[in-house]
Amino acid sequence: DALRHICRIHRVLCHHRGNMMLIGIGGSGRQSLTRLASFIADIEVFTIEITKQYRRIEFHEDLKGLYMRCGVGNKNTVFLLNDGQINNESFLEDVNNILSSGEVPNLFAKEELD
Repeated sequence: DALRHICRIHRVLCHHRGNMMLIGIGGSGRQSLTRLASFIADIEVFTIEITKQYRRIEFHEDLKGLYMRCGVGNKNTVFLLNDGQINNESFLEDVNNILSSGEVPNLFAKEELD
């Protein structure tokens, strides 16, 4: 079963703008299989580090870093986010915007876009 899941994840990761949501019980190996499939596809994995003071501002700073890595650095990257890292509903709004339009409104200030 794990090999089939790795193949599915790898197939999606190799598509242009490929994205997926993995759902399952905790400890079923979603993160491990995603990391392995990413390694096989030679794609970097990006994940956020949650602290007590992690808020939307810090989330946006992490997203800026992700966008700089993908856009400016031209590196294929997997954004790995699990339910334990979502401590604010606004995170889900931003992820929805990324998946639907590819951008987060007002993420970068006008000065930063130059």
